[in-house]
Amino acid sequence: MKALNEESYNWYMAFTALYTEKKVKSQLDERGIANFLALTNSKLVWRGKVINRNVPVIPRCIFVRLSLSEIEKLRDIPSLLLPANLSDWQLSEQQMENISLTLSGGNTSGIWSLFDKKSGS
Repeated sequence: MKALNEESYNWYMAFTALYTEKKVKSQLDERGIANFLALTNSKLVWRGKVINRNVPVIPRCIFVRLSLSEIEKLRDIPSLLLPANLSDWQLSEQQMENISLTLSGGNTSGIWSLFDKKSGS
């Protein structure tokens, strides 16, 4: 059983402004907040040149692990959009592990089925 002063840390799915995922990750890292942003290598042909870029697997989405008291640390990150009811976007440790393994492996087919509340409970 946890002591009353111990807080539980949970994973949450949070959202970012368009094309700011890596910037938000950097700001979370600076604040010492655990986070996960799955990136994949993408080739883009622009003006006849092939450009390799790391792009988010799930656009506008980053996963953060924090306690409810730490939410205030996130309020001053302008590109981070927190849902009104954060508990609706909470993920279990098992769900997060499955998501992390799936996305790190580059497998995006069926990724949304991992967010089903029943899959991690």
